[in-house]
Formats: sequence, C-alpha cells, structure tokens
Amino acid sequence: MTSCAVGIFREGPYLRNNGGMDIEATLDLVERLKRDVVEYALSPGFAKRLEEARRRLGLTGDSVENMVDAVESLLFEGSEGKEPLLARYIRTNKALDPADRAVYEGWLGRNVFGPFRVEEQNGPELLLHNLIDEMDYRTHATAGVDASHPVASGGYATVRVVPTHNVWTISGNVHFFAPQQRDLVEEFAINLLRQFPRMPFRNPDKLERARDMVGGQHRIFVDTLGTTVVLGSGSEAITAYRAFMEAVDADAAEKAPQQRRAPRSGLELAPDSNFPAELRDARDVALFHHPVKSTSFLMGYREAVEAHRTPPATATDPAAARLREYIHDESVPPHVLEELAAQFPDTVDEAYRVAFSRPDFVWEHDGGTLLLEHKATHVEDADIPDITTVPTSLRGAYLRLAQGA
Repeated sequence: MTSCAVGIFREGPYLRNNGGMDIEATLDLVERLKRDVVEYALSPGFAKRLEEARRRLGLTGDSVENMVDAVESLLFEGSEGKEPLLARYIRTNKALDPADRAVYEGWLGRNVFGPFRVEEQNGPELLLHNLIDEMDYRTHATAGVDASHPVASGGYATVRVVPTHNVWTISGNVHFFAPQQRDLVEEFAINLLRQFPRMPFRNPDKLERARDMVGGQHRIFVDTLGTTVVLGSGSEAITAYRAFMEAVDADAAEKAPQQRRAPRSGLELAPDSNFPAELRDARDVALFHHPVKSTSFLMGYREAVEAHRTPPATATDPAAARLREYIHDESVPPHVLEELAAQFPDTVDEAYRVAFSRPDFVWEHDGGTLLLEHKATHVEDADIPDITTVPTSLRGAYLRLAQGA
C-alpha cells in the first residue's frame, strides 16, 4: 500500500470545460474552500477533538498524512455525539457566501468515501470505480496523485471524493493498493458496508431494485401471514418471521430454477443466534413489515397501542414510559408511530401531552417535529429500504468474512 497526501495540480491536458466554468477555475475554488475549512478544523478550539480523532483512528506519530486523516474524519464524520465539523462550519458561519455554502453542503451531503478500483490514470486524473455503489467517478485535480505516482493496472484506492459543480475532486489522502491486495480492499469494503448499509443506494438503479424487492417481499409477508403486523410473544414472532423467510426463499428459488437448490428451512435462514435472548423471551412483541422499510421487531407494542387508545393518567405511568421509549429508541421506525397516531386520532394528542408533559401538544402540528428531533435519519431516509445489498463482486468476500466471524 502507498499513500499520498493533499496537493492541488495546475498543469496538464486534463483541464477542460466544466459547464461554463473551466476545470482550473473549479480547482481554484476547491483549493480556497478546502483551505478555509481545514484552518477552521486546526484552530485551537478543536485541538482536543482532533487528538481524539487521532486516537480513534489509531494514528500514531505526527506525520502530515496522519494529520490529514484526522482532519478529514472530523470534517466529514464528526466525533462521538458531535456533528461533523463541516456541518458546524456551515451552520455557524453566518457570513458565508451563498455560492460557497452550496458547495460545502454538496461536500457534506454527497461526499463518497470508500474503496475504488482504478480504471484509468491520466496524470492527476483518475477514473475510479466504487466497489460498493458500482458507479464510476472521474476525479479531476486529484489530491496527491500525479504521473510520479503511477497506479498499477487493476490496482485499488481508498479515498474520499467530493463534488464541486460537475467535477469530483479528492479530499484528503489517497491510499493505493496493488492488485494482489484485492482481498484486503474487499474486506475493508464489507466492513464499511456493514457500518453504512445504505451506501449502495447512491446508485439509483440499486435503490430502485431494492424498493422493488422489498415491495415484493411485503406482498409475500401479507400472503403468508395474513397481516402486516403479527402480535404475540417473542418466540411466536420469530416463528412467524421464519415462515415469512421460507416463503421468500421459495419465491426466489422459483424465479431462478437454474440454481436447482433445495429449499431452506426457516431455522436455517434465521437461526437462533440472529435473535437476542431479550427478544426471544419477551411476552409482548410485534413483527412488522413495511412496503419500503422492510421488517421490524418491536417489544412492548401492545402497551404502546394501549397508550394511544387510553392515554395514561400521569407521565410516570408505564404506558407513558413506553411511549417515550418508542420516541427515543432509534430502532423504532417513525412509520410505526405514524400508523399508531392514524389509528387513534381522537386520543393521540392527549397521550403525548401526558407522556411528554406538553399540554399544548397536537400530533398533526408537532408530531413531525418530534420525530425529526429524535429520528432524523429515519425521517430523511423514509423512502430508502432498511436492507443491506451486497454487490455481486463482493459476495465472495462477504461469505468468507461471515464464515470467519
């Protein structure tokens, strides 16, 4: 593996027109904006957070490369419990030029970090194929890459790329890997995918296929179990889930007869190890299936229903505590609470007024704000399936790592 630190290049035949703005002008803009935000990250007020980032990333020594990695992590990923510094910079810098703000927001919302296969190299211009979303990114003015650092044919890179107008540029360090280090890069890709399962959905084709798949599975769920919500004990919910998984597996086998494989049992598809003991032993569990968000197991669901049907008398009642738990718990999807509110329009306001000690609460006006406050990611990704899709090229690595776990 080799690494290259930040740098901006000014010469070469790759300078072309960028929708009315030439590439060189775009690079000037990138350099200015990146310099400003890096200086912000390196200011004394963030020294402690920078050191924490170095420790979290396991960076030792005071090399420029290590400092760049730490700064990039703070800018784009933040630290535990704190927003990315780039988000803070955008939010607090009231004098920021609107055009510059738009570029920064693009960097924050559309940056792509991960493993790439290097398809082409033309000096400081690289054509990179992302192993997770399987899209190509032609990067211009790539930081730290020039003809003096040639990439072996079929080599790989881990890097972050950011959009500026119609141009992708590299942000931070580039870590290159030789073709024979493919297993190492694929392992990195799988671990990243496990941490951020929505990464493939940057690719609109993958997103559309995932939606179609979950929609088809929703129909199978209803056909198999006769409802969208199965109520019972934890063991009963798991049994229902296994019946659903058997039906999904049978449907997949029917659609791909060339595979000629034997059907798998629910226990094979969803072994006991998939379910925590707390769920298996619970007496009040709901198994949900949503046409976009897929499957959810919810403990204490009947208590949550009763809190909506008959609002608790005081905020200390168990039903009120359950309602607060459903709001605060990230594992409870917003659509569950929205469906409960729709079922009980005459009592939902009172339930929340008591549970949250908010006498003026009205679900129609305040419910969305409450969900956004506590479940922002879920709300913003309401149309994105909560499933993990593994690219075909990475399935071997995924199985290899799963078997080794």
